[in-house]
Amino acid sequence: MKKIFIVALCLLVQGAFANELYSIKIEKNQKVQGTLSAELSGNATLHFVYTKNSDTRKFEIITIFVDSDKKTKQLDTFEADEIPSLLSYHRNGSTVTLSNFYEKKKELQRIDFDVKTGKFQTAVTKDFKEPKNIFRLSNRTVFVDFDKTKNKLTTTSFYDSKEIKEDLFEFAKDEFNLFKSFFTETPEAVNQDEFVKNGSIAKRKGYISGEKLIFTSEKDKSNTQVLTLNLDGSKGYKFADFNFNYGKDIKDQNTFVAENKLLSVGISKGDLVLNSFDMTTNKASKSVSLQKDLSNKFDSDTRQRFIESAAKSAMRPTVTLNRTKDSKFLVRLDRVNKTTYNYSHNWWHLHWMMHQQMIFQQQQMMMRQQQQMMRQSVPRGFGPNPSYYDALAMIGAEKSEIKPIEFVVDLDFTVDENASKETLYKSVDQDDYLEKYKDNKSLKEFTASFTNTDLRYIYFDKKAETVYLKLENL
Repeated sequence: MKKIFIVALCLLVQGAFANELYSIKIEKNQKVQGTLSAELSGNATLHFVYTKNSDTRKFEIITIFVDSDKKTKQLDTFEADEIPSLLSYHRNGSTVTLSNFYEKKKELQRIDFDVKTGKFQTAVTKDFKEPKNIFRLSNRTVFVDFDKTKNKLTTTSFYDSKEIKEDLFEFAKDEFNLFKSFFTETPEAVNQDEFVKNGSIAKRKGYISGEKLIFTSEKDKSNTQVLTLNLDGSKGYKFADFNFNYGKDIKDQNTFVAENKLLSVGISKGDLVLNSFDMTTNKASKSVSLQKDLSNKFDSDTRQRFIESAAKSAMRPTVTLNRTKDSKFLVRLDRVNKTTYNYSHNWWHLHWMMHQQMIFQQQQMMMRQQQQMMRQSVPRGFGPNPSYYDALAMIGAEKSEIKPIEFVVDLDFTVDENASKETLYKSVDQDDYLEKYKDNKSLKEFTASFTNTDLRYIYFDKKAETVYLKLENL
């Protein structure tokens, strides 16, 4: 009786916070294969239901668009012979563009949805080779491919299925070894169109800032090389070498690129130092010591405990820069476990706790990415990270009372002690919000997406033979 009461109470609490946005009755000739949820710009979201029709033996992809006012629109259903892998998605006004990859046919399908009418048009590229990096921006997607044997790099930028721009960068023979050093392993693409909590800890990273494609490559604990490529059509590029001069006591360091600045955080036994470099001039602009320059903002115990934790051999320091609503910047210094941490931004929250029955879409993406990682050619733009699931059991035990070091700086990187920390993109503990759904086995094929104001999730209720799309305010 007690168990029944607890279950009923949990369902009541869950129902009190969730609002139904939309529902779809599943027909007898349809079998739900999975769902997918994705956040778009302007607090809009896109939700997919993958079904298989037993009469036609084709897969039917049902798509629902939700705008910033929580109004829903079911878009026209499209069919496929196999469930496509969604490589990217973005929005321009009333047009949402999807990039679907079909593994069996080796085809890329770009679909432009008009979210007002629900209609769509498609364009297909045959014999498509998956790019090494995928950058999903708010209004466009950029594919990056590089050939280390031919010393060249290709970018393909597109806003929709028609407006496609390709740039080829070819490097001089005396730059061959330098170019190759950036791609001895596939760089991990970092998305900056969201709140970046810790970012990547990979030795090689990729960023897009405005019309510049930027790759970083760590030579050692005090030196990082940067390759900057212009995406404005000029095909210009430049190499730069940055020396952080940390000295012999440095235990580890990590970098981050934002707002035309290269940031490096270095940890030693006695201090943590943040260096900022101007990427136009390649010169150092600011250096901030946690012990010397932030002693008025953080007490001695807070500083010392953080340094001791970050200096452990199992940990790696991280630094990120997020724009605030006051057009300043929130610096976030943290540390992560090298073994268990994986930067898996924008993988649409296909969370481990929801997948008692792993959806076919995720299986396909994970299998493909595992194979590509073995070949060191995985698209690191975004998507499920297979290693993430192996480490989940350890993550909960590693949560610490030691908080990250956060402070606000202005445009010239001067600390502003009185500025608001409220960031343009909201920082949300997503796992915390989803924890309450963890053991609800009635929520089949559950996926969710976060906006700045709410959590939107979709699932299949097998008993009711209905797919529900619901919302919970943050």
